[in-house]
Amino acid sequence: MAVAFTIILIMVLVICYPSQLLLDASNDIYFKCYSSKWYVYPVKTRRLLILMMTKAAEPCCMTIGPTVPLDLETASIVLEKLDYLNFLPDPSSSGQAEPDPT
Repeated sequence: MAVAFTIILIMVLVICYPSQLLLDASNDIYFKCYSSKWYVYPVKTRRLLILMMTKAAEPCCMTIGPTVPLDLETASIVLEKLDYLNFLPDPSSSGQAEPDPT
């Protein structure tokens, strides 16, 4: 059981970590445009910065299905649910003692 949990843990982190990096980079684009010295740029460049900020206002991220973002927060939720599964009783043991063979 511990080996399966470890494998699932590694798989979830390998899948979610690149998506978190994409999300962080997408947020970074917005804040870099916002904190740049936009007032010294020509008008055409300012308009392009506004367009970039509008597009980057909603961060780009990978999703599971149409709604759930794939990030480290989602990974922690999945791992928390898996941790609860470790405390469930083993389904192969029905709770009854085996009869004595003698």
